[in-house]
Amino acid sequence: MERSFGFSYAKIGTLLLSVPCVAIYTVTYTEFLTLFRPNFDMTLSDERKAFVYEKMIEALRNGPSNCEEEGVYCKRPETQHVDCGRVLEGDKTYLQTLTGDSRIPLIVDPILNMSCSAINSRIRPSHLHFEPLKLGGTAFARIVYTDYEFIEKQVQVSYHPQNLFCFAIDQKAPREFHDNMKSLSECLPNIILLP
Repeated sequence: MERSFGFSYAKIGTLLLSVPCVAIYTVTYTEFLTLFRPNFDMTLSDERKAFVYEKMIEALRNGPSNCEEEGVYCKRPETQHVDCGRVLEGDKTYLQTLTGDSRIPLIVDPILNMSCSAINSRIRPSHLHFEPLKLGGTAFARIVYTDYEFIEKQVQVSYHPQNLFCFAIDQKAPREFHDNMKSLSECLPNIILLP
């Protein structure tokens, strides 16, 4: 005679699936962002967050850009809506729509590929061919402590094989920042990282 406890495999499966669903449901959107985007500014008002999300979703809906293939500058999703021509022309009315409460904060990419091939493709895309500089390169020196992606963009904008980039990292900088800067210096021979 077999005993039946009223459990079937279907009930056990349903129970096992429902536990994670309930756990996910109980995590608020703010906690969710904190889990997956730890550097996201949680002090933003709900209206501001909605504005940021709206712009990000709009940029992502436009799909991936072929800018790398076309040999033009690739904007981040947070800044794809910015009309650089109007900014460079000094359109003050337009600039007011991009500053203050309208400013979209850059969101740190927690899964940024830090392999040498990825770093090289971001800083020295294959479509760029550098001509030798007639007067030699320029040396850049900075003390850095945060915003690795911003620093990488600055290097990209100023990059030439003859230029030298020297970075001193503040001791209080997070370990991940130190690691990212070390990867950058190991991948590009003209980047010097001071101890």
